[in-house]
Amino acid sequence: MTHYTILLDNFIYTVDYEELVTRPNEKIRELIQFCNLEWEDSCIDFYKNKRNVKTASVQQVREKIHSKSVDGYKNYEVFFSKLFKNLRA
Repeated sequence: MTHYTILLDNFIYTVDYEELVTRPNEKIRELIQFCNLEWEDSCIDFYKNKRNVKTASVQQVREKIHSKSVDGYKNYEVFFSKLFKNLRA
């Protein structure tokens, strides 16, 4: 991603998951501003939208932002320790 972020300066917006779930209002506002879109309160209350969803994430789009998945990778670290070690390098 570093390559594309440099190549496409000001085109790719990177969101840190942990920051998003701990400070959703701030991070979502930053994203909306980056995209040059108008702010709407429904950006924060997206889970209240009653429109049809026809994707595999139909249940997830009805949930508020949560931090249940933070550090979820640690459940698999023992199985993939060599791969995780290389990622940290």
